[in-house]
Amino acid sequence: MVHINLLPDARKDKLRDQSNRQLAISAATTAVIASVAGLVLLVVITQAQSLQIRLLTNSIKDKQAQIAQDVPEAQAIATMQTHLDSLGNLYGQQVKMSKFFTVLGKVSNNDVSISSVSLDAANKLTVTGTARSFNAASKLAEAMKVSNTEIGENASPSNTPDFSNVLMASLSGSEGKASFTITATVATGVTHGK
Repeated sequence: MVHINLLPDARKDKLRDQSNRQLAISAATTAVIASVAGLVLLVVITQAQSLQIRLLTNSIKDKQAQIAQDVPEAQAIATMQTHLDSLGNLYGQQVKMSKFFTVLGKVSNNDVSISSVSLDAANKLTVTGTARSFNAASKLAEAMKVSNTEIGENASPSNTPDFSNVLMASLSGSEGKASFTITATVATGVTHGK
């Protein structure tokens, strides 16, 4: 079969150019639309980031304000925790005079009244008070000498006395009201026991 070319070459070139032009216009339009869409997307992302930064900044300011309000409470809690942490050491260093008061309870039927009890760093005990008689004051001194050997819980002659070097440092007054001062050395561990 024979083909006859009815369109001249110029017409073919014109149609091909129109087709290429339309393709170029379509490509350019698509590129412009994509660029505009990209630009709009960038503007939206920028605005969203700006909004997020503003919200986070406000959140940080709120947290700072809350922390500023809580600081005095936090300092009080920290101070209290420090005090609580030191309680163990304080209890360990606590001076307990229960052995002395046990002795006092054994010899006193309201005959002896203690006005002061002091213990220095060298474990020297000084007891000051009044007694109804010289005998009652002497009885307290003698009872201190035999504490833990004859008087007290689990007392035994083989035990070390709770108080040594017991001395009636002063005794004055009259029969009916005698003032006294007794000094003694307290055995190690007596003031930190039960």
